[in-house]
Amino acid sequence: SNSYGAYVQNHASVLKEKMQFVVGARLDGLAQDTITLALPRRTSYTPPNVITPRYAVLVHPTKDTMLYATYGESFRPDVSGRPIFGSTAKLDPTTGVLHEVGAKTRFYESRLSVEVDVFELTREGIVVGDPDHANFVLQSGRERSRGYAISFNTDPLPGLTFFGGYAYSDPRIVSDSNRALIGRQLQGTPKNSFNAFAKYRVASGALKGLGVGAGVRWVDERPGATNTTLRFPGYTVVNSQINYAWRNYAFNVAINNLFDEFYWANVAAFNGNRAGPPLAYRASVRVKF
Repeated sequence: SNSYGAYVQNHASVLKEKMQFVVGARLDGLAQDTITLALPRRTSYTPPNVITPRYAVLVHPTKDTMLYATYGESFRPDVSGRPIFGSTAKLDPTTGVLHEVGAKTRFYESRLSVEVDVFELTREGIVVGDPDHANFVLQSGRERSRGYAISFNTDPLPGLTFFGGYAYSDPRIVSDSNRALIGRQLQGTPKNSFNAFAKYRVASGALKGLGVGAGVRWVDERPGATNTTLRFPGYTVVNSQINYAWRNYAFNVAINNLFDEFYWANVAAFNGNRAGPPLAYRASVRVKF
């Protein structure tokens, strides 16, 4: 497969930059040749080029507040060449439409920033593994995810930074040739997730240059393949790090999955589930000349 894309965007400001407009468009194209054991003669497939737009408007009612709204479309052709069982037809591209509105503001002389956004994402033609036929795929109808997200970043004390966020989504199948699947929660997509991270760096004294940090990520339970009743439990993973900067040297030790939690990082069809990495250490030394 050979794919190509070109993107153009224009950004304009009015009212002394209190209002900004973004207009963009992307051109995507694909040329694909396929050879299989069943069809040893080369077959070519070149779908029509597609242009997907993006629009956004940003408003600054005050110096520390921004409101925005955006609309965008996506287009992703399938380049794997994987077939649907019993069919030689090429897979349709996965397309999507995003509507999003949000706000971002700062408090306490910019020591605290908060961002809130509400979204609706619709996708069609999603390619998933066929649980009944290994190495084959299925292509679903339409999926819709609605939700919101809240994120923050704050520096309450000198050297201390705390950031994180919470997200809620209600991802559902809204149309499918298999009517029994309509209304089901999307495969591998949690309704709730949360993350937070804190880091501190000593600015003076004998320990000047020493930094420590720790973070937690929590993910709600997720369903397996939509044509099954599998449910994968939620999980909580804690990561930490310690680093030290001295002259031209920087030392860092990161510990991921501190409590060696077993969890499913990827949820797919029966043969596509993957466990998350266990307790892991990574150390590095950086020298500037």
